[in-house]
Amino acid sequence: MTLVKVNRQFRDHFFPGTHAPFYGNLFSELLDRSVGQVLGNNPIPPVNILENDQNYEIHLALPGHKKEDFNIDLEHDLLTISLEEKENEKEETRKFTRQEFRFQSFKRSFTLPDKADLNSIHAEYQDGILFIKINKKEEEKPETKKIEIH
Repeated sequence: MTLVKVNRQFRDHFFPGTHAPFYGNLFSELLDRSVGQVLGNNPIPPVNILENDQNYEIHLALPGHKKEDFNIDLEHDLLTISLEEKENEKEETRKFTRQEFRFQSFKRSFTLPDKADLNSIHAEYQDGILFIKINKKEEEKPETKKIEIH
């Protein structure tokens, strides 16, 4: 048996928010996604992560909700986005012949890089997509000191 050491930066970049061994989260996520697709209700919302020179952006596709439904928490460098689905009050006057809309609770975490400015996180929910923008810290420039010649 051969043990393979996984680079933490590689894991965090491609699998943000993973704190268990690399293979455990990979298989768990693949299983959750495939089972969700077969059942028609994916418990893990799809995400896009973008990076440019000024910031990072996380986009989660979450149609059918209100901004008040989401919880976004930051603990150290761990950003956690969750949604606790409340039991909807069913109208007894309406009778569905088919009902495929299902919303589930979820919790998804992302480990933020060292360059992220944790005091500049901005979230917005628009057209079924939760946008989270995290500015990058300004790079500290080395201080230049003038030295006099005596």
